[in-house]
Amino acid sequence: MRLLLLGLSLGLLQLASGCDGCSCGGAPRSEGSHPYLRCAALEVPEGQRAVGGCEIRIEDAAAALDCEGESVIAIFQGPGSAPIGDALDPLAQAARAAFVLGSLGDDAEQMARTLGALGEAGLPIFVLAGGADEAEALDEALSELGGDAAEAVIDARALRRISIGAIDLIPLSGAPGGRYSRTDGCCGYGPQELEALEDSLQAGRPTYLLSWAAPAGWPISLGMGDVDAGDPLLGAWARERGIQGGVFAWPRGRAGDVLDGDSPALAGRASAALMALAPRLAGAPLRRADGSMWMPAILRLDVGPEGLALAP
Repeated sequence: MRLLLLGLSLGLLQLASGCDGCSCGGAPRSEGSHPYLRCAALEVPEGQRAVGGCEIRIEDAAAALDCEGESVIAIFQGPGSAPIGDALDPLAQAARAAFVLGSLGDDAEQMARTLGALGEAGLPIFVLAGGADEAEALDEALSELGGDAAEAVIDARALRRISIGAIDLIPLSGAPGGRYSRTDGCCGYGPQELEALEDSLQAGRPTYLLSWAAPAGWPISLGMGDVDAGDPLLGAWARERGIQGGVFAWPRGRAGDVLDGDSPALAGRASAALMALAPRLAGAPLRRADGSMWMPAILRLDVGPEGLALAP
């Protein structure tokens, strides 16, 4: 009788949470002190599409972009619950493709509104999830997209490589080990996700991380003051594999920072080494760790034969 009551209680608890105990929002769950959804295990729709001046081919969890003209990409954090407003006006002229590092909205309605607006910019929009983006809400928002936005907006949560010209971007969604997540329905990653990226690394190509969370101590601290707010696991993984750099969204206290091969902090590394904390596309200014305010903006990067460089 006790076992029957226990089973009924667990069933009611699972129904109330909207999860089945193993998965939610289409992604398997990782339990522990900070539960999270393993969004990198989601199914990746394969195929080809044309958006703006780019041809996109997705196969075996890898995307390849072939774009006309100069290859300039835009990277930014989403606006969260704020409206995009006129932030889209310069986007189509500023880049050939865009990458959003989370902060898509607090619920499915806000996410759908943001993604729908981004999809009207006329260029491919690759979407990753951050520590505040609930996976089930993002699934719902993506399913509601129609028209041009349905083609332009690409769910990058389960992609393992995005190739543009001579470079590779390695996307990684979610909070490290579920830490810093808004709820336990948000995306996260752990050793399994990093191990799954191994086969995506291509020798001889400039390679950059594209993740919500910054790595710790690789090759420098991206923390605040004496505290490194990055992820030690991700830092060790990137260092051991010779990753050239990356663009991240967390910690927000460093939003807008860009370090490249000319920076003393990266002395001795390849000229195409680059580390950056993406700004927010729209909404209120972000308060940085030094007390300054960073206005909404986009980060523009040139894609060259040697790697990424800050665009004028």
